Amino acid sequence: MSNKAYLDFINEQKDHFNRHLSSDFNQTWNDTYWQGGEKGSGWLYCRSKDVNLVFNEGKRLKGLPAFDISENFYDFFRSILVLSYRRSNSKASPQKLHAELLILKRWYYSLVTLTDDNSPQSLCTEVLVNAFEIQVKNSNPKSLPDIAGTYLRLQELINKHMHLSKRLEFENDYNYLSSKNRTPNARKTKELIDKLDIDEDEVDTKKLISIQTFINIASLKSLCQTNSEKMLLNLLTIVH
Repeated sequence: MSNKAYLDFINEQKDHFNRHLSSDFNQTWNDTYWQGGEKGSGWLYCRSKDVNLVFNEGKRLKGLPAFDISENFYDFFRSILVLSYRRSNSKASPQKLHAELLILKRWYYSLVTLTDDNSPQSLCTEVLVNAFEIQVKNSNPKSLPDIAGTYLRLQELINKHMHLSKRLEFENDYNYLSSKNRTPNARKTKELIDKLDIDEDEVDTKKLISIQTFINIASLKSLCQTNSEKMLLNLLTIVH
């Protein structure tokens, strides 16, 4: 990725911030943190606990020591968060953006540790794999599908908009169905399954569909708006 292409990417997100997000926001683009939550303002205000989007340091990341972050990474963090917010049709919560920032910080740590390089343009698949391996060792297994999904979402943003010299190709074996993306009925189904403490590995897959597939079907049914759509989904389910 050329330096010009990278600067164009940064400048596009900064321009969007200045044009559409800054007018009622208490922080500026160049601040080292953005405040979200109840004490937040503008696009980062929400009725929940405070969320600090801090760009200059990494703290309390499981499996990692506290570390400082090079200043040349701040604009990358800011740009990815603004882009993620834009891609969500301005509906991404401060909590979601905070979770993404924590993962981006892990990528920074792995980048510096593996390559002794602190340029966002030097991100590579090996860096993402290393960061994820650390998270696997230090996270609740139930949270790993959502973490993996965030890796893939951020990777897709970078591949599409930053155009690195070599595409990021992080892959994983976790089925991703974020609780933030489930329909209400699908969430209820998942909660019921968790209460029953069903072990999917013990289910005879020759006789029953997987629990993940069951949840996916519940999500699709909730999205159907007309009788014809419901009939078509039922037909496809029977055929399957």
